[in-house]
Order: sequence, then structure tokens, then C-alpha cells
Amino acid sequence: CRDGLDGSIEGRLQIAKQWLDVYQEHRPLSASLDVRERGHGDALPLLAAEAVAATSPADWVYCTDGLRLVATKPMVEAVISLEVGRSNSPHNSQLVLALMQGYLSLGATTPALQLYEGLDVKHVQCESLSHTLLPALLLLGATAQAEAALRPVQRFVKHGMNDVAESALLAFQHDNCVQALEFLSFDRTVRSSWWRAMS
Repeated sequence: CRDGLDGSIEGRLQIAKQWLDVYQEHRPLSASLDVRERGHGDALPLLAAEAVAATSPADWVYCTDGLRLVATKPMVEAVISLEVGRSNSPHNSQLVLALMQGYLSLGATTPALQLYEGLDVKHVQCESLSHTLLPALLLLGATAQAEAALRPVQRFVKHGMNDVAESALLAFQHDNCVQALEFLSFDRTVRSSWWRAMS
């Protein structure tokens, strides 16, 4: 798949097409898998997207001075490659997160937020995963979408954190000191986290 790797957009598109052709050719290998399982070759649409964008998804959005890091045409092609993968493996979070970054790079905040919400992010994952969405939303001026992304965190802080002290005490009373310490450590981490301050 290295034929045509000359750095030009045409060469990168050729590489991406080769990756997607290999992906489509090997799709039958995943026919017997459950839709929630990672399919054979699921990494190939991601490789195609990275090839055409000439960089990894972590670098697709905007840098701190607000400049677009990837030109529009390669990013549209990268998003198309990832949509091909997601259509076959809708539960592959790696593809979904990369696709979300692609949409954010294009300024398409609504589909990016829909993808994020579809990930079914657990409360304990909010701090580590929301950074993939919130800074770009704020940079793009999408404050309504940023507020929507923070709502589950706000509900958790308001309602879910109320039980931590009681749960820690109950664990301690049942001689489960490790679990009690985990509850207290979690409480301390959440209360000092940046998304707690934002909520």
C-alpha cells in the first residue's frame, strides 16, 4: 500500500483508497461477529483517514491559536473513510472518536456531539473523554452544545456524588477498607477535576 506515497493529496488519496479496498475485501471475515464486536480490519478505515489527512486524529482539530491544522478537502475525505468504517462497526469507539475529531475539524459541531453522546460515556470517563470534545466546541463558539455535553456531569455531581460518603462508610463497616479508600479517592479526584469546576 505504499505506492503513490509522494506526499501530494492525490498520492495520499490513492493510499487511502487502497486501504479502503483492502477493508471492503476483508469485510466478509466479520460477517459472523456481533455488531458490538470489533471487526476484522476495523483499523483500516482509520489508517485511510490518517493517510489522507497526513496526521493522526489527535491533531485534526484546532491548535491553541485557532488555526485549522488539516485542509478541508483531505479532512472531508478522512471523514468519508471513517464513516465507511463506522457504518460497518457502529460500536467501535476508536472509529467514533476519530470521526468526532474529523467533524470538529470541519466545524460540524452537531454531528460531533451526536457521536459523543452515542458513545454512552460513563461518569468516571467524563473527565478523560470530554476533553476530546469540549475545547473544540468552545473554540468554535458552540456553547449550547458544550452545555449539552456537560449536563450528564452536572447531574452526576448533583445526585451521584451524594452517595459517596455513605458508600465509603458502608464499605468500612463491612471491613472492606480498600473499597472505602477507593470511594474517598474517587470523591477527592472528582471534586478537584476541571470538569467538576465547569459543572
